[in-house]
Amino acid sequence: MIDLEKKIAQRQERIRDLRSQIALAHRAIGESIVESPPEDLNAGLSQTRTQILDVQATASGYSSLIERIHEITARRAAIQEEKNAIQGEIRETEKDNENFFESIGEAAYEATSSAPSGTSDYQDLFEELRTSRHDIEAVRTQVREAEEELENKRFFDKVVVRGRLALLRGKLANKEGSLPRLFFRLGQRIVESDFAQNVNSTDLDQALEPYNQNQSRTAKLNTQLQNLQTESSGLETELEEAGAGRKPGRRISELEQLTQDCERQKQALLEELGASSLQSVPDTKLSAAAVEAQGNIANYEAQIETENAHIARLQAAIEAMRLTEEIGHVERDVSDKNETMKELKASIAELKKRKTELESMRDAALERRGPEDDL
Repeated sequence: MIDLEKKIAQRQERIRDLRSQIALAHRAIGESIVESPPEDLNAGLSQTRTQILDVQATASGYSSLIERIHEITARRAAIQEEKNAIQGEIRETEKDNENFFESIGEAAYEATSSAPSGTSDYQDLFEELRTSRHDIEAVRTQVREAEEELENKRFFDKVVVRGRLALLRGKLANKEGSLPRLFFRLGQRIVESDFAQNVNSTDLDQALEPYNQNQSRTAKLNTQLQNLQTESSGLETELEEAGAGRKPGRRISELEQLTQDCERQKQALLEELGASSLQSVPDTKLSAAAVEAQGNIANYEAQIETENAHIARLQAAIEAMRLTEEIGHVERDVSDKNETMKELKASIAELKKRKTELESMRDAALERRGPEDDL
């Protein structure tokens, strides 16, 4: 019986496969009608076809939106990489500009010396450096005087002068050592002012040339940054409008689920359209693929009938086996009952015999007793 039930399960699985093939054939017919509808398609089939087209359009919209969200997220990541690279270039360029401040300061300071009248409006820029240069000259004078004094002093007096001279030379070295820093700071101030535009100095122009080139490059990079930021803002707005916001992945999952729902709805409508058209659309108005699908359906249905008939036979065989088994149980019960009846009959015979013996013994006792009245 287990083998028979297994055969039934196999044939039922086969029937399910055949029904799936029928559903596919119905969908193929439905797709044919959607792509090339007959001219006299009735209202019901026409409405179903319109529903299918609407579902397809909706699914296409979802798919396009998913693709656009992917494009936006990819572009957004690329923009961030570009921005990082540009910002790095800007930092490097600004760092490189620091190499030119000292030479710019020196050239500007020399310009004030060669054309003091044209630079009178910018005296405050050079005040710190002029003061330092004045202090340096003053210390140099003190050093020269100490050196001259050292030559004219006696041996024991020279010790004191040498000590003062060492201090003066150390002071001079410190002040001279600060000049590069002062020129650097002056160069920073010069590029932030309009000094160079109002002073005619070839040396200053040459000193400013690499700085200006870097500034021009920085301006272009900042323009690129602004353009990328504008593009990024536009993409963010588009994401918001698409319902993606800060979690585009979640929105894509939602849209994919909606697309799958549309696909299931479409397949169901295609199957309905194909099945309904079998009764109302002549073969002559169907495509060759649809006509072939119709023939396949008839073949599948015939196979299903064959499978069902075989299943009925298998079920009958199982029923016959079950009844045969039940009959065997009944026969065993009858045999058991017959055996019980034999035992009961023997017991009855024994009881009857015992009864006869008892009655004989009672009659003998009554005879010995005599009349009851004489007792």
